[in-house]
Amino acid sequence: MRPADEPELAALVRGVAAQLDFHAPLLVRVLPVPDASLVPVKVSNQRGYALLLGWPLLRRLTAAQLTAVVAHEIAYQQNLLSRSDRMLAVTRDMVEASLDNRIRVPRALSARLLRATRESFWHAEIVADARSVEVAGTAAALGALRQVPIITTVFEHFVEDWVCVLAEDGCYPEDLYDALDAALDDPHVVRRTVAAVADDEAVDPYSAASHPPLPIRRAALPEGVGAGRDDSRPVPLRQADDVQRWCLRELCPTGGEDPEMGKGDSEDGLEEIGAGRERLRPAHVLDTSPERFDSIVDAGAELMRATGRDSIPGAVIAAVDALAEGGWPRLARAIEPGVGSAPPPLRATAVREVMVGCLAHTISGLLRDAGWERASRWLTTMLLDPDGAVVDVRELIGQAFDSGDPTPVRVLLDAATPRAAA
Repeated sequence: MRPADEPELAALVRGVAAQLDFHAPLLVRVLPVPDASLVPVKVSNQRGYALLLGWPLLRRLTAAQLTAVVAHEIAYQQNLLSRSDRMLAVTRDMVEASLDNRIRVPRALSARLLRATRESFWHAEIVADARSVEVAGTAAALGALRQVPIITTVFEHFVEDWVCVLAEDGCYPEDLYDALDAALDDPHVVRRTVAAVADDEAVDPYSAASHPPLPIRRAALPEGVGAGRDDSRPVPLRQADDVQRWCLRELCPTGGEDPEMGKGDSEDGLEEIGAGRERLRPAHVLDTSPERFDSIVDAGAELMRATGRDSIPGAVIAAVDALAEGGWPRLARAIEPGVGSAPPPLRATAVREVMVGCLAHTISGLLRDAGWERASRWLTTMLLDPDGAVVDVRELIGQAFDSGDPTPVRVLLDAATPRAAA
């Protein structure tokens, strides 16, 4: 992003840098994914930095929240005072990223290394949060802390499915970012996402999390600091349409060639993605039936295969029996054999997720066949019962597995297939 092309964004970044007494050469680069970081680069043969900002964040965060994010990233980099600090940060990220690789530092040793360095890096994050409050105010910093994980998680959960499903039809999601906004405006999606983020933060057996959990970060923020900016809207971007089209090309490649190649033969070169190779036609997530992105049938088939039953209701009954008898972990491994190879500290959680997810999607499909409707176009397992009440099928089934009481699952099954359940 060139300062002359985006003066409002340039003014925001320069203002934050000045308040933090940060005078190194600074570039701003946009990414198609939700991310924010400050990385060292060479600028005109001298040491500088690139501020990486994800397009979903630029579209979604208010100017005040973006100010807090930029301030946090600059302040965090200032905390890495020495070359050894920066090298340790990179090394820690590499060790964390390698935990799921076949060739890796043994996990026991990785955990010791990560645990030994976690406190200092968590402290650096807390200090950077406090500096962001000084620049943007408490309310903006709190808003950014809440919004960034939600945007990131929703993006990771939905976007790949949208791209892959539409690619099967030779299309790309032209309204990808509009669809992302629509999902983020759904209160059911937000509630489910907040719970998922909390669950993920609670499971960290190797001390791999580079950031403290949100409750710790929120509790450490200075209170009652006035806003440096009181903007309630995103920063205006003058090249928004062009940047968004570039982001779509990056997210929807049709080959390994330079993304600047094959832009199409229209007047502005942006009508079609991948022209000259395999043309992808524009399509719209919001105009596509939500069932197109569901996996209900696959979940039911997997449950039938694992239980050996010849009907979906019968397979669900067998799964409920396994829950009542305590034998459901074996059933989970039959559904997803790879779950048995999960690292021991994560295995119980992974096994639970297999069972809860499979049963929730399967029972939701039966309930919809019985006349229940979706409460959200984005969440297959969030339904409306015949009285119009919202029922979170996944949450109910998760509670049943946590308590060992199959009654809630039996009630759902009875509502879906009373004869079969009886």
